[in-house]
Amino acid sequence: MMERWDPETRTHDRFVIDRVTASSNMLTLKDREGAVWI
Repeated sequence: MMERWDPETRTHDRFVIDRVTASSNMLTLKDREGAVWI
């Protein structure tokens, strides 16, 4: 679980760390709506 504080809207963005690709050190994140962030 990872959270990011947004000072402009005063809300938390909460992400579930879905997958960590060790070879590229990239995180694949899913937000509450299920959108994938790379």
